[in-house]
Amino acid sequence: MLSAMECEPESRFCVYAYFRPDTGEPFYIGKGSRRRSRVHLSCSHNGAVTRIIAKLRRNGFEPEVRLLFFGNENQCKNEEKRLIAILGRRDLGTGPLVNFTAGGDGTLDRIVAEAERQKLRVAAEQQWRDSSSREKKIAGIIRSWRDSLIRESRLQGAKKAGVTIRARIAADPAARVRLSKQIKKAWADPKYRERGREAMRQLMADPAIRARLANTIRQKYIDDPSYKTRVSQTLQSRYKNESFRNRMLVIARNPLRREKIAAKARLRKHSESTKETLSELQRKLTEENLQFARELFLADHSIAAIAKRLNVSFTLAYRAIYGLRRAYARGVPSRDLVSDAIRRHREAAAMASRKLSSPDVQAMFELRRAGMAFATIGRQFGVSKKTVMNIVGRKIYKECGTYYSAEQVSSHSPRLKASRKKILSKDER
Repeated sequence: MLSAMECEPESRFCVYAYFRPDTGEPFYIGKGSRRRSRVHLSCSHNGAVTRIIAKLRRNGFEPEVRLLFFGNENQCKNEEKRLIAILGRRDLGTGPLVNFTAGGDGTLDRIVAEAERQKLRVAAEQQWRDSSSREKKIAGIIRSWRDSLIRESRLQGAKKAGVTIRARIAADPAARVRLSKQIKKAWADPKYRERGREAMRQLMADPAIRARLANTIRQKYIDDPSYKTRVSQTLQSRYKNESFRNRMLVIARNPLRREKIAAKARLRKHSESTKETLSELQRKLTEENLQFARELFLADHSIAAIAKRLNVSFTLAYRAIYGLRRAYARGVPSRDLVSDAIRRHREAAAMASRKLSSPDVQAMFELRRAGMAFATIGRQFGVSKKTVMNIVGRKIYKECGTYYSAEQVSSHSPRLKASRKKILSKDER
């Protein structure tokens, strides 16, 4: 029915299909590695696939797995979506496939029954009402976000999910209205509103984030001519609200804020030479101190430590090192040197926040070779299952676990001794 694409043995990803041997009809299209292509035979996340395979086996058949396409991840995503669109889905009434989505990342185009949605909603509400469960969830979230690796992976996942959610909301006016009501309801809570404002104040205290946000907004005005009109219309509609108008009047009457706005307006009228002169008059670091700060930064000293040593604020030290003020724009280190320094700082911070030693990492390999599950190993060492999987997969702690023999690890890690005794006693039973 489908001709297999030209094989690329070095390709990591592939698109595969499950066929019914009794009718020769495909019933599932998936994407992943070669090993991933056969995982549904023993444990599938799709209940319909599990039921079809069980029914085939009861009748003496075994589903046929075919590798249809090889390529990089994006190519395989596109091919998966193309094949699903061609063959059609059973839940949409367009074909024989039991896929729940249109393929690729996310859950776009998945049909969720109202009964299932209501069941999930009730279960989530009950779990959140339980104080112990709620405190446990909050503590787990806080603890996991302090781990730089987990935080980075979650941010990447959130970006991917954001694309899917934005596409879904853009295609459904009712979803936009529902989301707007949820946001308004949340902001009506004074505690939530204060937490949001405090988080935004802390975020905007970072000059790099402010600069990036300003560049993004400027680019929007350039790319979308209608953006300015939409912003203007939104502000006009908000000023019709009396409480909002009164808040803006109170802010406008603040003399400090008015002077700050007036000073920026006056500065915009000056020439570049005048701006440079004013910046020189306002500088707080001499040329020697500026050069010293940059040398310390390139020598792997943190910006906070440099600011403390020079008795200036973190923001001032940051702007001086990166040359974000006219007075400090000369002699800025090259982009490559700054990138290398930032990378070294991050690696040092990651090393300082590590919970596991090299013997502990080697002990994890020993336990895994002994057949212990990832989750069980994680509980023994106080880390998550995902962390153990990343360690065993050589994604993190790459330099650990290769310099210790089994005897050295046994002498250094009492956890390994206890775990081995537990495994041996279990085997004897």
